[in-house]
Amino acid sequence: MAPLLRSGPRLSRCVQGCDTALSLPFSYAGSQPVVLVSINGGDAVPLLVDTGASGSLLTEEAAKALGLEEREHTSLQISATGGLIPSWRAIVTLELGGTRLEDVQVLVADLPIGGLAGILSPQDAWPGHVVELDFVNHELRVAPAAGQPLLGPGETPWTR
Repeated sequence: MAPLLRSGPRLSRCVQGCDTALSLPFSYAGSQPVVLVSINGGDAVPLLVDTGASGSLLTEEAAKALGLEEREHTSLQISATGGLIPSWRAIVTLELGGTRLEDVQVLVADLPIGGLAGILSPQDAWPGHVVELDFVNHELRVAPAAGQPLLGPGETPWTR
């Protein structure tokens, strides 16, 4: 288990269930953990938990099912294996395990990740929280980072 600390200012903010520890069971897609997440109050959908992702992402199919539409000035190209992929940004609300996260920025792209609605980046989603993946007990745990210094943009543990 390795704690992940939020590293810089982001839009997303926790508005419910923020002051207590959260423990969520996860399943697997291959060897990757998957959690069920409600997006914008809809039915829970499976998101792959990717601790290396710099942000969260929804597939075009999931965004369409949620009624999300591309807005002006939100398109961009993202780098992925095989080249650049067109994408766009959306702001959503995520609910999982009694926690509500609002103003979460996600990318929307047409990615071939069958059976999944997208990717959840834990360090991007939970501001000011420590996130642990417990592969022995198949749990994703989130807790406020009380007493633990958070690193600012460009800081490393060695520059403090």
